[in-house]
Amino acid sequence: MTVLDAAYFTVETIGTVGYGDFNFRQQHSWLRMFAITLMVLGAMLATVFFALLTNTLVSLRIAETLGQAG
Repeated sequence: MTVLDAAYFTVETIGTVGYGDFNFRQQHSWLRMFAITLMVLGAMLATVFFALLTNTLVSLRIAETLGQAG
């Protein structure tokens, strides 16, 4: 197994997008790099979305508590 294979399976496992998936193992290196990038960007997008949602909800709750509804 190459370093690229190890990186792919590590990101795949951490991202929980299909542990044990060997479809990309026979593909070109650029395609595996693309898959790694796509998984990392997907995880980052979900994280940012939930962070913004949480920030909005907490900010509204704090404003309500302080009587600054608006």
